[in-house]
Amino acid sequence: MRFKDRIAIVTGAAGSIGAELVRAFLMEGATVFGWDTRSADLSGFPGCSLRVVDVRDAAHVARAVSDLNGAKVDVLVNGAALLGSTANTWDIDVDEWRDILDVNLSGAFICCRAVLPRMMERGCGAIVNLASIAARQAYRQRCAYAASKWGMLGLTRTLAAEAGAYGIRVNAVCPGPVEGERMARVMAQKAEASARSPADVRAEYETNTALGRLVDVRSVVETVLFLASDGAASVSGAAWEVDCGYRL
Repeated sequence: MRFKDRIAIVTGAAGSIGAELVRAFLMEGATVFGWDTRSADLSGFPGCSLRVVDVRDAAHVARAVSDLNGAKVDVLVNGAALLGSTANTWDIDVDEWRDILDVNLSGAFICCRAVLPRMMERGCGAIVNLASIAARQAYRQRCAYAASKWGMLGLTRTLAAEAGAYGIRVNAVCPGPVEGERMARVMAQKAEASARSPADVRAEYETNTALGRLVDVRSVVETVLFLASDGAASVSGAAWEVDCGYRL
């Protein structure tokens, strides 16, 4: 019960990782506010309030924070993200580029900006940004996604330096290829773009990890929980890789 009597906001709550994060925070005693542009059935999660929030819209996010009626915010997890299509940089549509940067990077900035005053007033708080192993190396045919995640690390480290004086910790988690529907979709797109089978693409991802497998969602969730908890009281400005040792 590391988060008993604490309030956590999780963006991207309708996604596979987001829903697992909601469940985990609830299991650890938190009251959770899940934000997403999609509706989701979280009826089985008592203690969670799901709200449709567009993280790209500063006014929309500000209203969602205002509607907390002065409640403290102990934890913010920025998990909302778009993957985009599989394409070389010169083939990416400009509007798609903007959409991905708006959600993945500007959305995280907007949510941090809205929540920080409440954390600063209390002199404590933890922000965890979901980046990616794509923020550590080149990621072919995912230029916009990679750029957004590299930017997320810059946001994380700069904000950690600025907010540390107020007792606020800011960290990032960099998952590698995570097992699940989202990664299956990525592999299918990559297979189509390269005239290979999804099985061959999966084998390539697995071969490029030290452990020879994809990342399980629970490993990502546990890392986020640790960084948000008092157990990581001396950790800030860090980017933790949860990638099974993935390297190109």
